[in-house]
Amino acid sequence: MTRTISLLIFIITILKGQTFINLGKQGNRVDFSNQSRTIPQRIVNALPSTCVLGEQAYLATAPAGENLYFCTGPNIWTINRGGNSTQPTRLSQLQDFNVTRATNTTLIVGSSCSINQPCLVQNGAAVTSITAPVTVTLTGTTTGTIYTYIDEANKIIVGATTGMLVSCSDPCQTAENATGFPVSSIALYQWGSFNAAGQWDQTGTDRRAVFRREVPVAGEGLVSQQQGNIRRWSLDTTVVSRYFRGNAAPIGTCQTGRDVYTETVSGNQFRCVNATWVLSASATWPMTLTGTIQLNPIGTQPSCDSSKQFQFWATAGGANSKDSVEVCVKAANNTFIWATLY
Repeated sequence: MTRTISLLIFIITILKGQTFINLGKQGNRVDFSNQSRTIPQRIVNALPSTCVLGEQAYLATAPAGENLYFCTGPNIWTINRGGNSTQPTRLSQLQDFNVTRATNTTLIVGSSCSINQPCLVQNGAAVTSITAPVTVTLTGTTTGTIYTYIDEANKIIVGATTGMLVSCSDPCQTAENATGFPVSSIALYQWGSFNAAGQWDQTGTDRRAVFRREVPVAGEGLVSQQQGNIRRWSLDTTVVSRYFRGNAAPIGTCQTGRDVYTETVSGNQFRCVNATWVLSASATWPMTLTGTIQLNPIGTQPSCDSSKQFQFWATAGGANSKDSVEVCVKAANNTFIWATLY
């Protein structure tokens, strides 16, 4: 009897000393159905960069119903949608570049962006991967609005209205005195700080769009024509000159007042007159000119020196006075003078 009592006291002592239970090794058919509360996953504001197979995480910053993630491979998080769950039917349900309110002073851009599941943005041929969420922090008390967008360089920009003090984590940049989304940007979110000084509003406005249209307008020298589902651009032949080149003189017809031709061997230049190529400038001497030359002096006649040698100057005569034409030449005494030709 004494041994039995001693054994019971020993067992009770061991049980009283054990304060933690290893359910994985000590549990058997564990039933939590009668528990007042259970939280089986850890709660995070951003998915950890590492995980092990089978691990779970509850992403608090994700939209309701899209919070549960499973680690389906080394450092790979996969959202749990369930076999019968409804797939997203609106762009606002997608996680890429989604903006959520984490605290009174912080917003999270792209909470699901990670190294293994990057958020991608393409501008032309350039594709940029965002591999981590961006934190936008309100550091001042001035009310206003921020415009979060992606610029031409595929960078995340947070534009704040005048007076707001905002910072954001890499690879984000801030812009001051914003009044809206730039024309060339990809809009993401618009978020205000009006309800309480120094705090973000509870919700923002999703500006992400599936469809986007830009209407280019032809400027001077360009012509735009819609041909079926293709828009073609061409030069305006009434404004823009055409330049040709070849190793021989041009032949054939041309467009008057528009076409210019350079003969590459001699350097001669031709212009189009009455649909015919005419030599306008010769690179060899003696130079032959077709047509007339008209002098049109501007300003006052300059002094004649070595830099003006062989330049001409014409002066229109007044009433009952003849015109004069002069050339700058060097005299026998090595001085330069304007010599009158007429």
